[in-house]
Amino acid sequence: MATPSASPQTEHGYTMIANELFDALISFRIPGEQRQVLDFIIRKTYGFKKKFDAIPLIQFVKATGIKKSNVIRAINALKSRNLITGLKKETFDATIYGFNKDYTKWQKVSKKRLVSKKRTKGLKKENEKVSKKRHSKESTKETNQKKRDISAFPQKAGEKAVPPEPFYLTKKKKKLKGWKLETFELFWKTFNWKKDKANASDAWLQIPNLTKELAIKQIIPAAARYCVSRPAIIANRDTPKWAQGWLSSRRWEDEKFEDEKDGLDDFLRRHGKT
Repeated sequence: MATPSASPQTEHGYTMIANELFDALISFRIPGEQRQVLDFIIRKTYGFKKKFDAIPLIQFVKATGIKKSNVIRAINALKSRNLITGLKKETFDATIYGFNKDYTKWQKVSKKRLVSKKRTKGLKKENEKVSKKRHSKESTKETNQKKRDISAFPQKAGEKAVPPEPFYLTKKKKKLKGWKLETFELFWKTFNWKKDKANASDAWLQIPNLTKELAIKQIIPAAARYCVSRPAIIANRDTPKWAQGWLSSRRWEDEKFEDEKDGLDDFLRRHGKT
């Protein structure tokens, strides 16, 4: 069955509004639900040749098809923008609404703000998705880290946790630990020229075929000899080597002179190494 076509006629009733005011409404940006609510207020006032009318919320809902909570939100927005007035009186069950025809007092909402609200909703959803993914990744990462560090935790009730192995972080962010850390610290103390330890530790790791025996029997004794000879180097107005340069140049392989050996013996006696 075909739907009968609409044919509105002014003799069936009309809402009279000044063209100047209608033009102002045309040029004024009003979001959808707010415009519906405003049109209904105009219909209930100007449509009945009144300036004000007491309108229950249920009438807004039935006329516009908008949820009650959204109607309330739209009414508050229209009030804040000076498009309508609303007054609650004890003698009426409903609020008395009126349309503010002084369009110079209307408060505009920029297009950017309207777009921003939509974008904020979209970003909120996107952030929730990203947050879930990030949380999932972080949980996986944390689980893997616990697996790697499982030896640091008690395996049985009452068992003490194993403390983490000490290390020294080099300039290149490498971990110097174990016997390499122990021998390096001994070298650093013996070399006794406390400058640029981070770079020196990188040079220590780069020593070719470094072994504990090489460090104790050759490198550290040579460092002690150089420490003994440093005052003479300075007295001769030469610049002493820093630990990094000394290690990179493999100075422990230099020829050993008798006076250096004597100086080393004296050094070791003074430091209780003999």
